[in-house]
Amino acid sequence: MDYAQLNWTCEASVQELLSDPIVHLLLRHDGIKTENVWAAVRGAQSRLRANPIEVEFEIP
Repeated sequence: MDYAQLNWTCEASVQELLSDPIVHLLLRHDGIKTENVWAAVRGAQSRLRANPIEVEFEIP
C-alpha cells in the first residue's frame, strides 16, 4: 500500500484505535488497560460538558 496516496480526511475514533492489536501491545507494555483509557475519555467528556470551549479551525 502506498501511504503517500491515501487521502486522510478524518481521524480514527477511540474505538478504532483501541481495536488495533499494536495499540493493545503498547498499552500492555505500559501497564494500561483499555478501561483506563475509556475512563479518561469519559472524564474529559464530562469536564468539557461542564466547561465548554470554543475552538475555531479551518480544514484545508
